[in-house]
Amino acid sequence: MRTLLVPERDSFGPQTRALFVFCGYHGDDARRRAGPRQLFRRIDASATAANARRVRDYYANPRDAAYMLEVARNFRRLNGLDGPADAVVDPLLAAAPIDAMRAEFAAVTMLDDGAVDASSPCWGQIRAQRHDAVVLLYPDAIGLGCSPIERNLLGMGTPLFVANGRRRAFALDGRARRALALRRFLSNTRVGEVGMAAVFLAAAAVFALVDAARPGRT
Repeated sequence: MRTLLVPERDSFGPQTRALFVFCGYHGDDARRRAGPRQLFRRIDASATAANARRVRDYYANPRDAAYMLEVARNFRRLNGLDGPADAVVDPLLAAAPIDAMRAEFAAVTMLDDGAVDASSPCWGQIRAQRHDAVVLLYPDAIGLGCSPIERNLLGMGTPLFVANGRRRAFALDGRARRALALRRFLSNTRVGEVGMAAVFLAAAAVFALVDAARPGRT
């Protein structure tokens, strides 16, 4: 069952100050970080890699910023986050409904390009605001390519939550981060599909050999 409720909502109150982080879809960024650059540069140039990216993006089906703003509204309502809230917006969301966000949040900050991949002065400013909870808004199910943003937020020592484009919410604790890391690896490498294809081809070869060895076969 899809739900934006989190068990930790009992700790929220009317004075809880939350920060909502609107993440863009960083699928290609995640693939470039997945291994040696030279290797993945060659792989990315192939038609097979292009097909893999299309499959990945099709199943990721990232939602747009207007949809995620509605997710943020519902998260606040369902979890009793009635206190002041701020928002920061990924630079990939250039078409984000900023006016609607400003009506929803006390302050809206647009991140610069460097803030996504490395520490930036903007994160120091955000930490100084001392929020009581941080909610990451993933446009897809698993936040492909959002791990640099997560690392910057983990340094704040503030409880982290995720609300994703499938309208599911959960606490971003150690167990959740490990599960996300595995799912992101599988999504970017498609190693599961490759393994299944290898097993299928091997089984087909064995069956063909067995069939050819039967008496009476020519």
